[in-house]
Amino acid sequence: MKKYKNLLSVARKTSAVIASLALIAGGILPLILNASAEAGTISTRSIKLSSAAPSAAGVSYQLTFTPVTTTQELIVDFCSDTPLIGTTCAFAASTVPNVTGVTASVGTVATVGTGTPVHTIKVTGLTMTGGTPFTITFGGITNPSSATSFYARVLTYATGNSSGYVPANTTGGTTTTGTYVDDGGDALSTATTIQVTAAVMETLTFCTSGATLLNSTCTSATNPNVTIGGSLTPPALSTTAVETGTDYIQLSTNAQSGAIVYLKALYACSGLSSDGGSTCPIPGVGAFAPAPAAGTAFFGLNVSAATNNTTGGSGTVTANANYGTTSGDYGMGTNVTTTYGDPITSSSAPVAFANQTLTWAAQASNVTPPGIYYANESLVATGTF
Repeated sequence: MKKYKNLLSVARKTSAVIASLALIAGGILPLILNASAEAGTISTRSIKLSSAAPSAAGVSYQLTFTPVTTTQELIVDFCSDTPLIGTTCAFAASTVPNVTGVTASVGTVATVGTGTPVHTIKVTGLTMTGGTPFTITFGGITNPSSATSFYARVLTYATGNSSGYVPANTTGGTTTTGTYVDDGGDALSTATTIQVTAAVMETLTFCTSGATLLNSTCTSATNPNVTIGGSLTPPALSTTAVETGTDYIQLSTNAQSGAIVYLKALYACSGLSSDGGSTCPIPGVGAFAPAPAAGTAFFGLNVSAATNNTTGGSGTVTANANYGTTSGDYGMGTNVTTTYGDPITSSSAPVAFANQTLTWAAQASNVTPPGIYYANESLVATGTF
């Protein structure tokens, strides 16, 4: 009985060996023969994309890896189903990149195969040193049209041997690897672009103030009313000297074409009146001019050049030359009585915290009727967005 058991055990072992040999002969051996006998697996491999947006054109793919062996030629084949070398390769315009027109940062680059899209890159004339990281950048690639994951099969070759690689020219077709040296796979993905939306409102801030707003904002503006005349006792306009009073304006806007500030006289006579604007014994000086001679009644405005707050803003505004940017020159044209007034200052671009001084000037004549004189002036700022 013991002898019989030993014979049965030997028979079972023999059957197992025969079955193993049959498995090798039927399945594993062809795979071994299709591989490169000296192949090593490249390490530290990655591919960076300059854009992951589906269908993005002109995208750069930067491939980095460390080869095992020193080699001279490279194949990069994009497939949608698997990174495994030598297996069938599925591809479509929606699932793999189109490498037609590809460029390379080093070596001589070409495309391989006739599939739609063309999905295989060959580079010759390289020096990839075993154990040393190697980087190559491909440009001019068009991403898959869908947000999808796909794979890059990377193979290195000795000089002349990359010509043995034949990619699948029909999706799901077989590839012929030829005699390669090292290999590896890499997974990539495109993704729907994230659109971040934020709104910026049109803004325009304009104010008048009785006190300077330099290094401040419109929130600190004071009553802009101005009293002209202080050289006489009691205070009154002189007939021999120009009397002045000042107030201030500040402008801020994000209007891309800037803003304009208009002066509108609420009295039709555009000067100083003691009867509510029916008459102006102290008339507007008219077009820009130096102050009139002594004994001439006039009313005018000088607008200074712009000064910016130190708290922000690099743009400037420019005073209208009709309002005398030179100290001592004044203007008060007839346009101030029109429907929309006369522009006195403007900017051609966005501006922040631009400050200007308004100097109101007047002089009485020897025959100016006595009385209290007023001028009501409206300033309107409009932006061009």
